[in-house]
Amino acid sequence: SSLSAKIRASRMPKKKNKEPSTKIGEEARERSPFEIIGDGSILVKIHAKPGAKQNRITELSPDFVGVQIAAQPKEGEANDELVRYMSSVFGVKKSSVTLDKGAKSRDKIIRISSSGLTLKQAKDLVEMESKET
Repeated sequence: SSLSAKIRASRMPKKKNKEPSTKIGEEARERSPFEIIGDGSILVKIHAKPGAKQNRITELSPDFVGVQIAAQPKEGEANDELVRYMSSVFGVKKSSVTLDKGAKSRDKIIRISSSGLTLKQAKDLVEMESKET
């Protein structure tokens, strides 16, 4: 009977047991390019499109925020411009926005730290910016 219990246990999805029942956990379960982490920082998944005529948010999907960047992808110029532009979108100091992952990739993660922004505020600011253009 312990063998059948092991077989049953192996068929069970492991995620269900570990899902937190906190409000943050519930928000994290719905797919979103925005995530809040332990220190209160917000991570935003970005799909960068360098070499554009102007900076603008082109897409807001469950997986990423599409951002056109008016800089070439050489010597970190587009990354610097992305950080500058996103700090203006979120209304925070440039030093509060850092490139967390993806320095040499179009798929990036930026971190907004010590801003006091909530996930909802971050989403709303990106939505407003995407509608302005």
